[in-house]
Amino acid sequence: MVPSAAQTALAEAKTRTELALRGADLGTRDWDVPSGRVVFDERWTQMLGYEPDELAPSITTWETVVHPEDMPGVQQALQAHLRGDTAQYSTEHRLRHKSGHWVWVLDRDAEGAALRMCGSATATCATSSCA
Repeated sequence: MVPSAAQTALAEAKTRTELALRGADLGTRDWDVPSGRVVFDERWTQMLGYEPDELAPSITTWETVVHPEDMPGVQQALQAHLRGDTAQYSTEHRLRHKSGHWVWVLDRDAEGAALRMCGSATATCATSSCA
């Protein structure tokens, strides 16, 4: 069976998006806010030294890896964004790597959404010497 023009266009758009994310070295997460379910892509988990199946798909997982000193500012920015007070959520904070050191990430979401947040993260400092 020959794919339709819409199926071909969708496949091409998916390929472009995957290539752009890979080229920018971005990890992504997709958070269903009401349920608390979060899907972390392979790159996101790798930034923290994990395999994708090692992290539970939950907002609690993310909360447990955010540095405690960074969490108040992150939560403040996140809540403002979810309320619609800000057009973009963007924070730079530390996440705990599987080996115990901290990885600085820039975490962003372009559009406020009370029900779902899909965004990206990039490691800004991923060595154990980063504080």
